[in-house]
Amino acid sequence: MKHLFLVSKANSENKTVKSIERECDGLDYEIFVSESREETLKKVRDEARSGEELCVYACGGDGALNLAANAVYGYDNVTLSVIPMGTGNDFVRQFGGKEAFMTLSHIKNGVTKEIDILKANDMMCINMLNIGFDESVARKVNELRGKPFMSNSGAYTIGVAMQFLSFPKENLRIEYDDGIVYEGEFTLTYIANGRYCGGGYNAASVAEVDDGLMDVMTVYPLSRFKFIGIVGDYRKGKIIGNKKHKSLYEFYKTKRVVLSKGTPFYVCVDGETIQTDRLEVSVIENAIKFKYPKI
Repeated sequence: MKHLFLVSKANSENKTVKSIERECDGLDYEIFVSESREETLKKVRDEARSGEELCVYACGGDGALNLAANAVYGYDNVTLSVIPMGTGNDFVRQFGGKEAFMTLSHIKNGVTKEIDILKANDMMCINMLNIGFDESVARKVNELRGKPFMSNSGAYTIGVAMQFLSFPKENLRIEYDDGIVYEGEFTLTYIANGRYCGGGYNAASVAEVDDGLMDVMTVYPLSRFKFIGIVGDYRKGKIIGNKKHKSLYEFYKTKRVVLSKGTPFYVCVDGETIQTDRLEVSVIENAIKFKYPKI
C-alpha cells in the first residue's frame, strides 16, 4: 500500500511533517504539497486510477478532510485518513480526537471501517452542514483569520461575539423524504453525518457515521436570552432528548432532505461556506473506507 499525505503549502514547514517522515520509514509514501484544490484533486485521482491500494491522509483541518473525501470518493482501492493539523478538527472527535491521531500510530496500525458520506448538490460532505447562526459564525471567523495579528482562537471568539450582536436568522423551506415540511424562520439548522462542529460543540450528539442516516435539527427562532440559556447544553450534546428543550427544535433522522429559498442562502459545508438557492442532501451508505487509531 502507498501512503499519500496531502499537505497545503501553508503547513509544509510544520514540524508534524518531519514526524510523518520518521513514522513512514520503510513504507512506500509520498508527501504532496499543493497550492490549490485542483492540484490536490488531480493528484489523488491520478494515483487512485492505478488500481493499487492507496491510503490518503488529509493533513489539515475539516476543510482539508472534506477536500480529500471528495477526491477519494468512488475509488474502492482507496482508504481515507487524516493528520489533524487544523484548528477545529471536529470530525476526528468521534474517533479518539486530535491527540490520538497526532501520535501517528494509525499510519501503520490503524483500524479501518466503512462510513457514510453526505452528497450535497454536487459535492460531498463528510461531517456536517450548518445554516443560520452556526454558519454565520464560521463565515465571520474565516473573514477575521485573514486580518493581521489575528490568531485562530481570537478570530473565533470575536466572530461569535459579532454574530451574537447581529443575531442573524434564516428563512427556508425544509422538506424531508417522507413529505414532512418545515417552512419559516429559524435560528439554526444542521444536517449531520458526524457529531461535532464549531471546534468541539457536540451538536449532533446522536449521529452515527455508519447508520445510513443523516441527523437534521432545526432550532426555532429564539431570543438572545433564550439562546444563551441553551448554549451550554448545545455544546455538551444535551439538547436532543432533553425534556426541558423539546419545544425549541424539531429533529429527524432521514436519508434525504431538500432546503430551498427564492434567493441564495449560505451553507457551511465541513467548515467552508457556499451559496445556493436549493440544497439537496442525501446519504450515500458505506461510501468511504476511513482509517483511525486504535482506541
